[in-house]
Amino acid sequence: MNSRSISLGHSRNQSASVLSWVITASGKVVGALGWFEQCYDLADGIL
Repeated sequence: MNSRSISLGHSRNQSASVLSWVITASGKVVGALGWFEQCYDLADGIL
């Protein structure tokens, strides 16, 4: 019974770290999209 509660806590901790990774990854994607948009606007201004 004790080991069961430990494994439950571990899986909860694992899902939390996965969630934080997803948030970080989506933040990087949003930042990259914003950077591409800026470059596109810059190229549009030059051309």
